[in-house]
Amino acid sequence: MRNPQYSLKQFNYLSNQLYHALDKNDYEAVANIANEQKKLIKKFSNSNFVATQEISDRWNSALREFQVLRKHLQSDLKKLNNHTRNNLRRLKGYSLK
Repeated sequence: MRNPQYSLKQFNYLSNQLYHALDKNDYEAVANIANEQKKLIKKFSNSNFVATQEISDRWNSALREFQVLRKHLQSDLKKLNNHTRNNLRRLKGYSLK
């Protein structure tokens, strides 16, 4: 990896896009953005780059923020799943009458 600062900026940009996609409940975009972030992390971890303490701290901070977004996504998906299940139960009840 030639420029870890660029990768970090790109990761943070993707995190911002992820936040906005979550806010809009655009889960297809969320999945695509999360996959891009995963690829970026894998590419960075497979590189021979030796991180300084400053770069390591910045990446750790970005990854912590990413974990918060993932927890938010998990919570939203659970709510969506529960809402869908409850609606399906209601519809099933109507169809039996």
